[in-house]
Amino acid sequence: MKKIYFSVTLLLLSFASFSQTVSYTGNGNYGFNGTAGSGPIGSSVLTINYDGTNLNFTLVTPFSTNNSNVNISSNVLAIYIDNGSGDGFNSTAGFIDQTSGTPSVADAIAGVQSGNAAPLTFPSGFNAQYGIGISSESNTPSVLVAKLATAAAFTDEVTPALTTDHDSTTFKFSITPAQIGLSGSNFTFRFFGSLISNTAYRSNEAIGINIGGTLGGGANIGNTSYADTTTPLIFTAGSLAVNFGSFNGVVKNNAVNLTWSTKTESNLSQFKVLKSSDGTSWKTIGSVTPKNIATGTQYSFTDNNPIAKNYYRLKILDKDGKINYSGVLIINKDGGKNISLLGNPVRDAVKLNISDDNAAAYHLTLYSPDGKVLASQLFNHSGGTDKATMNIPSSAKGLCLLKVSSGSSTQTFRVIVQ
Repeated sequence: MKKIYFSVTLLLLSFASFSQTVSYTGNGNYGFNGTAGSGPIGSSVLTINYDGTNLNFTLVTPFSTNNSNVNISSNVLAIYIDNGSGDGFNSTAGFIDQTSGTPSVADAIAGVQSGNAAPLTFPSGFNAQYGIGISSESNTPSVLVAKLATAAAFTDEVTPALTTDHDSTTFKFSITPAQIGLSGSNFTFRFFGSLISNTAYRSNEAIGINIGGTLGGGANIGNTSYADTTTPLIFTAGSLAVNFGSFNGVVKNNAVNLTWSTKTESNLSQFKVLKSSDGTSWKTIGSVTPKNIATGTQYSFTDNNPIAKNYYRLKILDKDGKINYSGVLIINKDGGKNISLLGNPVRDAVKLNISDDNAAAYHLTLYSPDGKVLASQLFNHSGGTDKATMNIPSSAKGLCLLKVSSGSSTQTFRVIVQ
């Protein structure tokens, strides 16, 4: 009889009306630094959380001992927002110098400063009404939220308080939905971010659009026109029409059988099953039609082509166009050992689900991106399924790496500490 390996239940998911969090990664380019993995925006993570009152933004940029080449510095992450109102602008071509003679965050959003200009045509159908600029210039980090205008000065909506770490690699700020033209507690907006200097010289680094495709550390856009064709990112707030129960996986007969349950559901359009080999790049491997049973029900899907290590998550769509995602489930095809990170971002502690047929000692080590050990702990697993918790020191902030090792087996997780 073949041995059957059972995965751990990833986590109990509940998509409540509020406290929705989504993370978005940079496009991988590094034109403003020149070192792979060190582009301040190309290798960044932007997390947006809606808590029912505020939109909370957290930008985590790479760390380097020579962080003057890595942090945003006098450059600006210009985030362009389409709130779905139907008006707005399809490019920066009509924007003008906002603070004549003095480079500023507003100039970077406009893409114009003195005689310099970097006109950016937005993807088809994208019309920006608002711009958000994030800068750490002269050790006085700042954020500006502005209502855009052509051939005129922008309207400054708010300059929210900005919290940064001592290395200026993590930036946090909050705004209200109304400050970018949104109302109510159920809304959707599209956006993308472009890294540009305050003198209007545009990088190939971005979040949500390609800008330069896969140029890597090569040519920036500079002071030239650029038209992008990428589909911008989406953030959806409000109650998704499902109360999730669990998401499990079982390896049997060289296939992975996925199952999930709902407690309540209505108005759902589709479950898309997404798969990844690295937890970063995802592809759709199938879909399941919801039953829309008010009291909830069970679903299943079989992946007949698993690889050694498989990452799964569900993309959940409702009939009103809202989109949300389940947590990530990790399934190892050829072993009875599965480790899952419970929750990300984290605050005071990092938690893991460990499913292992055998008793084993697990070493948990939390590192800063430059390799400094922030915390370590030994967890003695008695066999079966158990949870491990490691407290996080107050000095740990932003992007960290969690290494979990047992014997010759090692897994590393990217953890965002808030």
